[in-house]
Amino acid sequence: MRRRQYPSGELSERSRSIAEASAGWLHSLRDGAAGVSLTVRGGYNYATRRPDGDSGFFGATAGFDYSFSDRVSAFAFADWERNRFNAENVHFSADVLEDAVVLRRRDNLYQLGGGAVWGFAESWSLEPQILYQHDESNVDDFDYSATEIWVNVRRSF
Repeated sequence: MRRRQYPSGELSERSRSIAEASAGWLHSLRDGAAGVSLTVRGGYNYATRRPDGDSGFFGATAGFDYSFSDRVSAFAFADWERNRFNAENVHFSADVLEDAVVLRRRDNLYQLGGGAVWGFAESWSLEPQILYQHDESNVDDFDYSATEIWVNVRRSF
């Protein structure tokens, strides 16, 4: 159980309580130098003030990591989540403003990501990463895609 609280204002309706359960499997390869994982989850977002209501969700994540050496490793993952909202609401088509429909919102959220970690000096690492997100909804306003690329330089203390 957790709570996501947004500040007052425009985003406050996104505040919610979340009940979630998950189960996962991890398999080690190459004497622990690599691994594959699979996690499934489901839950419910409640106590929201979203116009589309509370939502149930379920999804899965698959991951792979590989250590090439003591200083270089890489990882990749794929994630999918389905959200089903419980309130019927009036939505408008993006194609025709006058084309209003009453429906319950359904979203599919996809993420693909990966990166590497290079320990280039004692206590220092360079970590380039990429993340692709694609959200599909039966409500036009909630379709979304983005690609993020970032590089972190980290020091361990």
